[in-house]
Order: sequence, then structure tokens, then C-alpha cells
Amino acid sequence: MSWLGATVYLDRAAIVRTLAEVSRLAPGAELVLDHLLPARLRDPAGRAHADLVGPLAAGAGEPWLTFLGPGAMSALLRRGGFRTLEHATQFDAVDPALWQDRVDPLRPVTLAAFIRARALPRAADQ
Repeated sequence: MSWLGATVYLDRAAIVRTLAEVSRLAPGAELVLDHLLPARLRDPAGRAHADLVGPLAAGAGEPWLTFLGPGAMSALLRRGGFRTLEHATQFDAVDPALWQDRVDPLRPVTLAAFIRARALPRAADQ
């Protein structure tokens, strides 16, 4: 399953509630999700992107609410019934051969992170 582009628009409690529902519906299933990193974990390009796009999103009625480091995201996953399997950055997700020799400015940035997690079995299922 995937849950991409959503956590930034939810508060932490809503993220945990959603994860708990998904883990109850599909124990043992794997989930891939993303989350925006706090400013201190972004690179300059990621900070610039957030500084430009964040206010535009808010102005369109979709404010960015939640920024999480990998540890904080893993903690929310645990509270929602998941075990973190893997963290990845955009750099990890894109083969360097696809962007190293580009002549345009498109490059992965450190703005968001991806996590792969597994829903833990419920006590009644064990």
C-alpha cells in the first residue's frame, strides 16, 4: 500500500488515527509513505522549496501542518501499529545515473523522506 503526499496536511493525532485504522484493516501489510522533514534536516534546496511552496499551499487552503524527522515518524508508526522497515531519502530513491549528468537544474533535494513499514499483527491474530 502507499500513502503519499498526505501526512504534511494532517496533525500528529490524525496521522496516528489513520495508521491505526490501516493496521487494523490489513495486519502484516506493508505501507510506503512520505513525510516532509523539519527545516533543520533539509538541504538548502529543500529549504528554498519549502519557503516558496509552503506559503502558496497555505494560501490555497492546504497549509503544511506536520514536519517529522525519521525518528519522530517511526514513533508515530509504532503508535499506529506499524514497525518501520526502512527509511529512504529522495537521493536514495533515485538512481544517481539518472540525475548526475543532467544539464537542467532538476535534482533530488532533501525535503521529504520515505518510509516502508509493516502493520503489526493484532493480538487476536497471533
